[in-house]
Amino acid sequence: MVYYIHPLWQFAATILAVYVFYLGWPRLMAAFSGKKAAFLWKRHVSLGLITLTALLIGLIGGAGVTAHYWGGTGYTQHHYWIGLAMGPLMIFGLVSGLLLDRHKGKYKRLPVLHGLNNAVVLFLALVQTWTGLNVIRFFILD
Repeated sequence: MVYYIHPLWQFAATILAVYVFYLGWPRLMAAFSGKKAAFLWKRHVSLGLITLTALLIGLIGGAGVTAHYWGGTGYTQHHYWIGLAMGPLMIFGLVSGLLLDRHKGKYKRLPVLHGLNNAVVLFLALVQTWTGLNVIRFFILD
């Protein structure tokens, strides 16, 4: 049963990440075009903080469960390494988001880096959904 906590947690966080990215999309496009855009700043910040924290907790939890029950990464190699690569990106997303929230309008390039970084995080989270389904199918249900 403990095997299913990580995938359900991460799937919920990934769905939330899609919504947070949707909220941030107008701001990212405005940064590229130089125009102004309507942007739900507070909702994006609060849900982004929850989402990235949840994904990090899920990363730590998944690695911990894998190490405890399987003694290492075993056959989850791709899933494990992609998740591990996401860690620093998620931390950058959290730190840059907090900086952007605390010092509104101060940074010129950081909003673009923040948006592109978190687009990569979202893409990798979606890839993780696929690799995670394969882990469940081949190593848990088998």
